[in-house]
Amino acid sequence: MKRIIEICSNGPVRFSDLKRQLSITSAGLAGNLQRLESGGLLARTENGYLLTDKGKEFLRGLTLAEEMRKQKLVKRLLILQELVHPREILSFGSLRALVSQEPLTPERYEALSVTEALEVTSDQEFDPNAIVKVYANTLKLLRNIITPDKPAARLSIAFDLRKGFDLARQQLEKELKEEKDENKKRKLQKILNKMEGQRDNMIKDAVKRFVK
Repeated sequence: MKRIIEICSNGPVRFSDLKRQLSITSAGLAGNLQRLESGGLLARTENGYLLTDKGKEFLRGLTLAEEMRKQKLVKRLLILQELVHPREILSFGSLRALVSQEPLTPERYEALSVTEALEVTSDQEFDPNAIVKVYANTLKLLRNIITPDKPAARLSIAFDLRKGFDLARQQLEKELKEEKDENKKRKLQKILNKMEGQRDNMIKDAVKRFVK
């Protein structure tokens, strides 16, 4: 919904234009617009949807919060670099320039361009510590992809442990069916019974053991 507010801040925007810019379904867009209207942030006019005074104030708050978040993120990354290795995450000099009080330099804007270029979205809400780790690890991953000649990349990461658990169970069933050794079959059957009877507990245990 933040993106809708940003688009509508420049003047009335029609439903079709919003849908095109956001690449969202009509039903999804209509639901978001209804919530923004009921909250007094948007008004519907004959020329399209327009940000209200309340919406403009809300956007200013969002913008300020976003800038503070980015500055905090960069400072946290800088500290993390100091603890790990000066060039482990980003250009150390560029990051230092971004958070320093020195006169403006081209490097400051190079560093700003990096923080602006990277966008991480999730259907789960990040806590402050988690988002720093997510950004830091994403930047490390990008170091293996981005080059001066190829400064753009799109990464898609999806994680669904319930789906992964079901696929693991299917693999176990296949191995159980193919196994000839009776002792191994009994062990596999015991694991399968546990997977079927204690699915939720095993998923929680997998998170603690391998993800956290």
